[in-house]
Amino acid sequence: MKRFFFFTSMLFAFFLSTAAQIAFAQVDTARLQGTITDSSGAALVGATIAVTNIDTGRETNVTANDLGYYTVSALPPGHYRVEVTEKGFKKVSRALELQVAQVAVADFRLDIGEVTQTITVDAGSPVLNTQDSAIGEVGRCP
Repeated sequence: MKRFFFFTSMLFAFFLSTAAQIAFAQVDTARLQGTITDSSGAALVGATIAVTNIDTGRETNVTANDLGYYTVSALPPGHYRVEVTEKGFKKVSRALELQVAQVAVADFRLDIGEVTQTITVDAGSPVLNTQDSAIGEVGRCP
């Protein structure tokens, strides 16, 4: 019985000391999170979020998930520029400052951008003979 009590006490002390270390651990970075939506409030899946430390130039890129949510962890404290881009929408940019152990929330609403037209040519251009001015014809077989 004494062994059981001793073992239980030691186990309890171990868990208590581990919990205290975790509770008092210092965090020296910040986290940025938020939601990307369009002008109607619908989530923009796959939007690209570029977070750039203005002082160091270090850039971190993430992509919005299926709910339009993004998170960027382990950012050193400092001044940041956040740019959000998505095809067919206007780019949005915002400056912000992050502090130690801060969990900052930056939501973005993107407006529809200008519609651009892309033309894809599948056929090649005809081959021209610049050495000869003769006009040739392709004969047909009966």
